[in-house]
Amino acid sequence: MKIAHYRQLLFYGLPGLPLAMLGLPLYVYLPSFYAQEWHLSLTVIGIALLAARGFDVLTDPLIGWANDKINSRIGRRKLFILLGTPLLLVGLDYLLRPVGKVDGLYLFTWSMVTYLGWTLISIPWQAWGSEMTHDYHGKSALSASREVFAILGTVVGLACRF
Repeated sequence: MKIAHYRQLLFYGLPGLPLAMLGLPLYVYLPSFYAQEWHLSLTVIGIALLAARGFDVLTDPLIGWANDKINSRIGRRKLFILLGTPLLLVGLDYLLRPVGKVDGLYLFTWSMVTYLGWTLISIPWQAWGSEMTHDYHGKSALSASREVFAILGTVVGLACRF
């Protein structure tokens, strides 16, 4: 294989590392954090997170459709990724370092912002991988790279124990 091919695999898969590291506290530690630190009931936490994911179910196909239709000077995939990054980071900041009145609505709102940012990053990123090559083995290598970095990010996240 060519060095350029390895570079492409590296740079395509690399975003999976921080995304997995961010996802771990979001999915594993967040419910117990809100229950223990903010004394929200598990029912309220569950309803807030389920409602935010319900919103995500609606936004995923809309973002995918818009991502296929809207072009920009920097490219349609990059535009959505750049828009999603600050949303994801701001949403995570408010979720992991809450301010003001913390209740079910707070958890729902910032979870929804976080999931929207995540969607704006992940859907274009995965679509971009499918467009980078038309070769079956090339697509498999790109997918494998993405998943290997996601696994590494999960391991690093577990080792750091946010």
